Amino acid sequence: MILRAYIMKSPSGEPIYGRSYDDSDPISESSLPAHVRACATLFHSSSGTSRDRVYTLEQSGALWSYVFFENFAVILFTTFDENEIALKKMMMALGRAISNQFGSLISSWSGNIGEFEGMDSLVDRYVGIDLELPSDAILDGAFKLMNTVLEDHEIAYVGLLDARGELLRGNIPENHLSGIEAEMVNGEIRPVADMVPTEVEIMGYSVQLLKVRSLTVAVAAHRYESKLVAIKAVSEIADGLNSAMSN
Repeated sequence: MILRAYIMKSPSGEPIYGRSYDDSDPISESSLPAHVRACATLFHSSSGTSRDRVYTLEQSGALWSYVFFENFAVILFTTFDENEIALKKMMMALGRAISNQFGSLISSWSGNIGEFEGMDSLVDRYVGIDLELPSDAILDGAFKLMNTVLEDHEIAYVGLLDARGELLRGNIPENHLSGIEAEMVNGEIRPVADMVPTEVEIMGYSVQLLKVRSLTVAVAAHRYESKLVAIKAVSEIADGLNSAMSN
């Protein structure tokens, strides 16, 4: 369980943001413990610190977890039952989203907390997501459904991506993946309950995106062709995947 979330400016150690997910423990950015700030500052200054891993510090039966980016660190306080792999995925995805949306502001930050309008909703978007992947059986079933859709519809490509934008199944071209990932990080992809996909244009292709929990289904129509076939296809896949994950 995630108890607290902090964003700390590096290498100065100034707390930028604080949030409690425990109703009995309200906090602010200023409540980041001194020893946690010191530890994060030490990690950031070390040449051996990697930006591709989570560092942890045990305290009183709970865990502080750190991920480092160029000008800031994401710090979470969690219970031990939090899945380590899922936690890393979430922290990396959150950090990249913060970097994209607030990176330049953090770099030149003057100390005014009010400048980070929208940080609450951004953090909630990632902390509240269940990043656990479905079983291989469900993913393989989705792959079969995607192949059927490719056979039944005139579409350019189809893919299933995890919360970080990594391709799990499908035939999305490599040069389209970065555009889709950027939309997943910065955009507002509608929830599956609406069953209305979000449309983005990537290199002249109309790409339809639809979320199913922590996953995203992407389907592209052929260039200059009607997007309606892609809308129908992405809805079919999302509906089948949602049903499989609900059983």
